[in-house]
Amino acid sequence: MFRRIKKKLAWWLIKDLLEEGVPYIKVGRKTVEIRPNAIKFDPLTSDPALEPGLLWFRGDTDEWKYSPDGINMKKLAPAEIGMNEQSFTSIGLNSWTVPDGVRRIFMLIVGGGGGGGSTYEDSAGAGGGGGGEIVFAIGLVEPGETLEIYVGDGGGSNADGEHSYVLGKYFYVEALGGKAGGQASGLTGGAGGAGGSGGEARGTVVVFRIPGGKGGKGGNSNSTGEPGSPGESVQLGTLTFSGGAGGSADGRKAGGGGGGASFGNGGKGGDGGYNGSPGGAYGGGGGGASGYPYVGAGRAGGKGGQGLVRIWW
Repeated sequence: MFRRIKKKLAWWLIKDLLEEGVPYIKVGRKTVEIRPNAIKFDPLTSDPALEPGLLWFRGDTDEWKYSPDGINMKKLAPAEIGMNEQSFTSIGLNSWTVPDGVRRIFMLIVGGGGGGGSTYEDSAGAGGGGGGEIVFAIGLVEPGETLEIYVGDGGGSNADGEHSYVLGKYFYVEALGGKAGGQASGLTGGAGGAGGSGGEARGTVVVFRIPGGKGGKGGNSNSTGEPGSPGESVQLGTLTFSGGAGGSADGRKAGGGGGGASFGNGGKGGDGGYNGSPGGAYGGGGGGASGYPYVGAGRAGGKGGQGLVRIWW
């Protein structure tokens, strides 16, 4: 019976990911594999040393167990594993009432992407924004409880992406937004923004975190401009969310850096003389602006992609 529950848990926890084409994810070394129709945990014959957020499967007793705080150990009851889902894509504050009979939920949370950096009377290109953090988590709930859900927006030009979070009676968990790309400074290209990473989690079991990709550096400019660097990609098994391409140069006008990826692709850096492109939903960093060395003029970085919250029960 527990083996059937294990497969149902795996399938519904990542159902929407699989519909988008995720065929295989492996986290850690011989720890967990996420496949098209199952999650495979190495079956243990004894309980491991407890750590906050640790989830494991006892093959000898056919039990799921977890530790919410690194001190206590609890069992995952089969009656509390469901097969429904709901996505939240409206930017800002949302709410959700826990249905009857539901006591645990599974969550995917994506922070907003950082905006690309801008240029102003600079020949060099600006850096691309970082991608938002990706978090999978399990939270304890009560039937009839109302959860507070916040979907972070992507940052505008020179602005960090907003955090996304879920707040319940017994837990809080967030995914951090990506950082904005750096502005150009004269002939030196702006640095790429860092990807979101290390969001807070209280009273919940975090299955795993994936940092957002870092944005690419803007191109330098001397007698001629350099192209911008691409943003970092994010790998989910054989599925890749691509970092944005660096922008090309045009004479002295250097290209902008590409945005870092998240649960969406990063935006392309601006080609010589143009703005950066926006990051993709969900959480992609915006592309950095190209150099534009004329007095009183400049170019804007691309907006970061918005975040996402998805719940299974």
